[in-house]
Amino acid sequence: RSARGVSRGGAEERAAMTGAAQVMTSVELEVEATSGKDVGEITNETLESVHAGACAAPSGLGADLERRKRGIELLSELLRRRSREKLSCVREDQRIWRDDLKKRSRQRQRLAKKERIAQQQLKLGNPPGGHGVELGTKNRPCNRKVGWSVQEEIPEETGKEWRKYEQDKCRKVLLTFGAGEWNRIQGCLLEEHKQLVHGVNDIRNLTYTFLVALRENQEKQQEAKAPKKEGGGGGRQPVQSKEDAFLAGKIAEFESEGAKRILDLTNEWPKIDKLGLSWLRKLRLLDLIRDAALMGRDEERRQEFDDAMATISESSPPVDWWSIAADKALLLGVYKHGYGSFDKIREDPEYASAFTPDERNIEENLRKKEQFRHKPGCNCVSCAHPRNK
Repeated sequence: RSARGVSRGGAEERAAMTGAAQVMTSVELEVEATSGKDVGEITNETLESVHAGACAAPSGLGADLERRKRGIELLSELLRRRSREKLSCVREDQRIWRDDLKKRSRQRQRLAKKERIAQQQLKLGNPPGGHGVELGTKNRPCNRKVGWSVQEEIPEETGKEWRKYEQDKCRKVLLTFGAGEWNRIQGCLLEEHKQLVHGVNDIRNLTYTFLVALRENQEKQQEAKAPKKEGGGGGRQPVQSKEDAFLAGKIAEFESEGAKRILDLTNEWPKIDKLGLSWLRKLRLLDLIRDAALMGRDEERRQEFDDAMATISESSPPVDWWSIAADKALLLGVYKHGYGSFDKIREDPEYASAFTPDERNIEENLRKKEQFRHKPGCNCVSCAHPRNK
């Protein structure tokens, strides 16, 4: 009986060893089947099967060194794929969290803007809660289109919010062509941004807001420069400058046309305290150039325009070959191409002949230069300043 028990126990042990050998052999066969292939081309099912078999087998990947090395490469590739999948899930969770955070931040900004606009309207005497254009972006009329690529299709007024880059570009174009040239300003903005969401009335409202900001800046500058007198005695009223008169006239003109001040601008006018006066002078100069150019194109006022240009030609010319035709071409070219576009004006076929040097003008221009040359003892700024130094 004891011998039979020993033999029965030995048989069970041999059967267990045979099953373990079969499991190990299957793992080795799977590893051997992947030899010669690129690790990146092996499917995830094969890698998972190798991993499960290696965990179940008593000897793991087997005793053969080559197969063990190949099996380690397969398990490393499986670990790399699992890590990449886990990392992508983490990144997706982070993206969802960031989007939710931005959404809540935008909601807070909209609420704060709405409260600020309501307070400004109360100061101006307007009750809160009115037309969507005055309250902000929440109740504004919205179009599904991102913008319009054809200028004729843009409505006159959309009520869309002005972004920072749009506001800066509109200011630069305004300082190039002047106030009142709405279609040209709109065309430049459309050429720059390819698609535009602002109509002619929107551009006029932004220009009106810009002029009001310039007027407020001028008042602050004048208050800062005005001397403070003791006792509250009233002095003489300051004389209105040409720039202030131009500014008051333009604001009144736009108000008569129905322009409205934009109260919810997200971006204030940068450097207006330092450059406001120069911007105002440039706008006034462009307005004068516009009036002169329209006068020159009007047949009934052509003689008046020619007489005015003749007075300019009596002064000292900038170069020896300059002529009255160059003065006219420069004025009309600035109105056509904008302030500071001298290269475009010279390349324009309409004005190219006026800027071609003519030897017949050189002698007359030299005589004018000698006539207007500064004499000894001249008290102008150009002569007096070096003498004082």
